[in-house]
Amino acid sequence: MSTTTAECIRLEQRLHDGWQRITDAQRAGLDTEAWEDFWCRLLAEYEATFADTDDISLPERAEDRHAS
Repeated sequence: MSTTTAECIRLEQRLHDGWQRITDAQRAGLDTEAWEDFWCRLLAEYEATFADTDDISLPERAEDRHAS
């Protein structure tokens, strides 16, 4: 199965948009645990789909952010 650049860009944009929404919700005092879990699954899908692509830009993982 061949992955197109457009698919990569679309999924990457979903990751960035999702993380922004999580950040905004956290600032508003909302519980975002379920959103973060979904975001991590989306990130894993992205990583698996584009594992052979050298020039992908991975957003920060939720686990990494919580470790800080």
